[in-house]
Amino acid sequence: MSLAHRMAQCDHARMYRFGDWQLSYRPGGWVRAAETGGMVVYLQFRPAGPNDAQRLDPHAVVVKSDEAISGRSWRRVPFAEIGIHASLPGVHQVLTKPGGAEAPTLDSLEQYFTETADQYGNLGGTIPYGKTVISDDPSDPATPLPMIQAPEGRITDEFLQDVAEAYRWFVSAKRAPAPGIAELSGAPVRTVHRWVSEARKREFLPPARRGQAG
Repeated sequence: MSLAHRMAQCDHARMYRFGDWQLSYRPGGWVRAAETGGMVVYLQFRPAGPNDAQRLDPHAVVVKSDEAISGRSWRRVPFAEIGIHASLPGVHQVLTKPGGAEAPTLDSLEQYFTETADQYGNLGGTIPYGKTVISDDPSDPATPLPMIQAPEGRITDEFLQDVAEAYRWFVSAKRAPAPGIAELSGAPVRTVHRWVSEARKREFLPPARRGQAG
């Protein structure tokens, strides 16, 4: 069964969708990428290569996040897809214009994008990104869920970190974590219990309390 089909069947009362990144562009090479329910990333692109075949490469980044920023947070950012959007002719033309936000500070960038929204607000894009999913139930946490796919080989630390993050998400949503993770991953609940147990052994989750169910 495909991931999209599994997501559509999840829990009947709840629907999940891939997390999106909303893109906005401004002169000075600035791109704002806002994750649904997550981080806001500002990237500054600069021209590179010969004049007749200039590409845009990112050289500065400023991040705003309500959650602690980690290596896993950075892996959620669709850098390659943002670069593809930046190379589109209309976008490229705007990004290569001189801009007013030279210092890469969060306050100046937010002010810059707000003040120029009327001028450039119609130029934007959306990247559906398959590394996170979002619940459409308003009672669930607004933060994105990591994509959980059963590993084909050994169980890595990175995979168990995703399991631990999903586990905490379902606890915050006051839902049983193991069945919830099973719905998203398509794995049996007993397999998810093994993942959770291994995540505890590697200290990505605290030890289980007596009588605590997964």
